Amino acid sequence: MTSGRSSRTKTSDITIRLAPDFDVADISSLLHESFAEYESLYNPQGFAVTASPSEQVSDRIAEGPVWVAVRDKQVVGTVSVIPKGDTLYIRGMAVLPVVRGQRTGDPLFSMEKVLSLKL
Repeated sequence: MTSGRSSRTKTSDITIRLAPDFDVADISSLLHESFAEYESLYNPQGFAVTASPSEQVSDRIAEGPVWVAVRDKQVVGTVSVIPKGDTLYIRGMAVLPVVRGQRTGDPLFSMEKVLSLKL
């Protein structure tokens, strides 16, 4: 989606917003860091898709909504969805290991649910 949209939700010290193009590098880095500990469970191609490089993240932003969770100006979580008919599919979701267990993913998942109600 475009960077001009600013759907925001505030949960504690986390702000959820749609990801504009300038978040691509941060999202790619977050995905790699979030899944690095599981890399041995993937084949090389599977890990490359899961820990998406910047080009793939940019494509995802163009194909469907991508939200980021931001705390203290740092992207700490992300979720991307793709609409298929009247259904949304979660393409990927991740939070940085340092914020796991702090319910950072809850508001990200809620944004996906809000959008699904509008389809």
